[in-house]
This record gives sequence, structure tokens and C-alpha cells, in this order.
Amino acid sequence: VTLALVDGAGQPLGPSLAVKQATVQLQTCNADQSPEAVEANVRFGDEIHLENYILTQEGRQAQLTLSWRGLRPMSTDYTIFVHVFDPITGSIVLQADAMPYQGWRPTTLWWPGDPQVDNNTVISLDGVTPGRYGIALGVYDAATGNRLPATDGQGRSITDGRFVLERTVEVK
Repeated sequence: VTLALVDGAGQPLGPSLAVKQATVQLQTCNADQSPEAVEANVRFGDEIHLENYILTQEGRQAQLTLSWRGLRPMSTDYTIFVHVFDPITGSIVLQADAMPYQGWRPTTLWWPGDPQVDNNTVISLDGVTPGRYGIALGVYDAATGNRLPATDGQGRSITDGRFVLERTVEVK
């Protein structure tokens, strides 16, 4: 790694400084290589594609790994909502909202086409009545509250921009 101070035209303003040598190895990270990954193939607006997810559960704690891909440069830092709901009544029993990577990698920093594998969504099921529950998620602009519209892999609109996962959680 070499540091240099340059002017607006990119011309050096003094000598450069070699800080350290580094070897960079590019490696693609795809959650879909995992046998637990479930294909989602959902687009949120024309900005974000949810490729797949992994839902695991240990006791009263569930972890959701979401494999995203930005479709274009974004000017909004979107928030992801996760609903835990009663599949019979549709009532939401728990909601968790957070920016991807718990805010460490907002969507405005996503490079179009690059995979974004976010395994930071941990859902505590403490206080939830025993039973089986569905999980749904969506994407919205926290500044306005507006959800991005969602479409499935065939281009069909998903009601209320809320994608319901195939997998469920069970609280004992």
C-alpha cells in the first residue's frame, strides 16, 4: 500500500510513502453454495434483489442470513423489516427493523452486481407464545416510511412489498 498526497489534477505534491505490502485474493462469497439456502428471487423496486436466505434457529433465537445484490447505485440507505407472524391470523407478534449489516454497510455503499451476504439479523423469540410462526421481510425508506414494491421471479407483484419466507420458526 502506497500513500501519496495529490492535487485536484492527480499530480503528486511530494514524495509517496510505502506503508505496507499486501496480497489481495479475490473470492466470491455466495450463500447459495450452502445446502440450507432457500431461493428467494425477489426484487425490491429496481434497486435490490434478494437472491436467497438461510433461516436457522437455536432455542428461542433465530438467525436470518440474507443474500442480496444491488441492482443499481442507490441514493437511499434502506432499512429491512422482519415480521414474525401467526400464519393463521396474519397477526405480527414480533418485528425487527435494521439497516443491512446492522448499519455497517448501508445500501448507498453497495456496488451494483456485488453480492451482499448479511448474516447479522438475529431474532429473539423471548416472550413469544409457543407455536409455529411465519417470517416475512421487506425493504423501506426509514425517512419516509415508504416500502419498496416487491416482485417475484416471474415479475408478479407481492402484496404490500412483504415477502413471506417458505421456512418457519417454532417456539416451544
